[in-house]
Amino acid sequence: MSLELSESDSSPSSDKENLPRKMGSFKLIRKLGEGAMGVVYEAIHEPSGRRAAVKEMTTADLRNTTGYKRWEREIDILKTLKHPNIVRFYANGRSKSVPYLAMELVEGEALDKLLKKRGAFDWRTVAILGAQLCDALHHAHQSKIIHRDLKPSNLMLTGTPQRPILKLADFGIAKALEETGITATGRTVGTAAYMAPEQIAEPDTISHKTDLYSLGIVLYQLVTGELPFNGATYAAMMTLHLKEKPPRASSKAHLPPEFDDLIDQLLSKAPQDRPFDALAVGERLRAIAAMDWKPQEKLPPRATTEVRTRPRPTSAIERAGWNPETIATLGLVASLVLILSFMLWYIFAPVSTDSLYTQVKAVMDTDNRLAIRDSRFQAKLDELLIRSDLGDRFEQVRSWKDRAMFFEAEDKARTIKIPGQAGSLKRAPSNPIEELYAQTAAEAQRLEADLELEKSAQRWRSMAEQIDAEAPEERGWRALALSEAEKNQAKLQELRQAIDDEMKRARSLIETQSGGVRQAIPIWQNLIEKYWIYPDLRPLLTRGPLQRLADNGMAPPDIVNRP
Repeated sequence: MSLELSESDSSPSSDKENLPRKMGSFKLIRKLGEGAMGVVYEAIHEPSGRRAAVKEMTTADLRNTTGYKRWEREIDILKTLKHPNIVRFYANGRSKSVPYLAMELVEGEALDKLLKKRGAFDWRTVAILGAQLCDALHHAHQSKIIHRDLKPSNLMLTGTPQRPILKLADFGIAKALEETGITATGRTVGTAAYMAPEQIAEPDTISHKTDLYSLGIVLYQLVTGELPFNGATYAAMMTLHLKEKPPRASSKAHLPPEFDDLIDQLLSKAPQDRPFDALAVGERLRAIAAMDWKPQEKLPPRATTEVRTRPRPTSAIERAGWNPETIATLGLVASLVLILSFMLWYIFAPVSTDSLYTQVKAVMDTDNRLAIRDSRFQAKLDELLIRSDLGDRFEQVRSWKDRAMFFEAEDKARTIKIPGQAGSLKRAPSNPIEELYAQTAAEAQRLEADLELEKSAQRWRSMAEQIDAEAPEERGWRALALSEAEKNQAKLQELRQAIDDEMKRARSLIETQSGGVRQAIPIWQNLIEKYWIYPDLRPLLTRGPLQRLADNGMAPPDIVNRP
C-alpha cells in the first residue's frame, strides 16, 4: 500500500518534544534517537496503521545547503534500493516546511549497542550476518551506490536468534558513482575508525572496494570485540589506516583460518588486493558459516568489547614541555607527509608491461580457477589490458580476460536460484543478465530431463545471441552460455559416435562371418533399446538398426511402432 503524503497542522518546532503529534500523515509516538541529520521518532502511518520510523530534519541542517542536499540524496538513494537487508523507504514530505523521511521501523538494536552489552559475537554468527550485509552491499553497488560509512551503529539486528536478520541503514553520506558536487573535491567523508586508505588519501577515487575495506573492519570488530586500529587522534587513526598492518583477528579470537584470511584480505591497503566484489565475499562467508570447525588451542582471556581508555604514559616530548596542541599539529603534519608519500609511491612505481605480461601468463597457463579468480590477479590482468604497448599481444590478453570472466560468471551462476529447482540457499537473480541465465537454465534443464539435447543446446545458443559480445561485463555470461551449448552438443556427438561404432561392428560381422546377420541382429536390437529414449537420435536409429531389422523381417511390431 502506498503511503499518502499530506500537509498537516503539526505543532510548531518549539513543541517538537510534545508527543504524540502529527507530521504529514504520520503520528509521532516517541523519540528513538538523534543523529547528525535529524531526529528519529517511532510513528504510525494513520491511513494504513503501519508503524514506521520518521526522521525529521533539524533546523540547523535545514539552513545548511550541503546538509539539505545530503538529505535529498539519501531520499533518492533509498527510493532506488529495494532489498530485504536494507532499511526500506516508505515516504517523504514536508510538514510546516520541515522535511521528513519515513522508513521501515526495525524491531531490534544496532550492532554497536549489542557489542557494548554482550561483547564479541560467535564467528559463525558473524559469518551469517556478514553474508547478509554483503547481499545488501552488492545490491547497492549494482545500483552504483557506495555507502561510505559502514559501521556497527548503521547495522540493525532483528529477527530471532535462530534466524537473525541484518538491516543496513543510514545512506546519508552515500555516494552515487556518477555524482559530483555535494562533497568538496578531495574532502574526506566518513567515520575515521572505518575508513579505507583511498577514502583518506584520494577520496575522489573511491569505488565499491572502499566499502569492502570498511566491511573488513566491521567483521574484525564483531568477531574480536575490538577495532583493528586504535588511534588517539583523528590524524593518528588516518595514519594507521594508510601505513600500519593490523594484527590478525585470529590473535584475538577463535575463528577458522579461512575467515581469518578473508578479513585480512578485506583490510588490504590497495583496493586491487581486496576481493573482487561483495558478492564474492558473501559466497565465501556462507561457505565459512557452513564449516564444521573447532579451535585447536585456547586463547588468553579476552577483554570486554566495550572500548576503554587506558592511561597513556607521558612521552619524552611532553616531559620536555611541549603542549598537547603542538603535538597534535605535528601529528597532523606528519600524517599529511605520509599521505603524500603514499600517493607518490602509488603513482611512480609501475611494473613494466613485459614483466606484467610474464606474471599474468604464468598464472593463465595453469588454468587454475582459484588463482585466476583471485582479486589481486584480476587487478594485474585489468592493468595489463589497458597498457598501450601490448602490441600484437592484446588479443591474447583479451582472451585471458574472457577466460577469467567466464570463471566469474560460472561461480555466480552456481549461487542463482533456478525457477522450479529445489534449494533455499540460492539467491534470486540481481540483474537482467542473471534473470536471463535463470530463465534459460530452467528451460534447458527441462529439455535435458526430456533428453532433448539439441533443443537444450539451441536454447543456450539463443541466450548467447541476446548478449552483447562487446560489453566487457557480459562477455563472461556469453561464454558460459556457449559452453553449456557445447556440453550438450558434445554429449550428443558422443552418443552418435557410439551408435556409429556399433553399426560398423554389425556390418563387419555380416561381411566377414558366416551367419553374420544373426550375430548382428542382437546388436541392432540393443541399440534400439538403449538409445530410442533420445528424440534427437531416433532419425539415426530409424535409418540404421531399425531399418536393418525390418529388412530381415526381424523387427518386432512393438519396436517398429514405438513412438
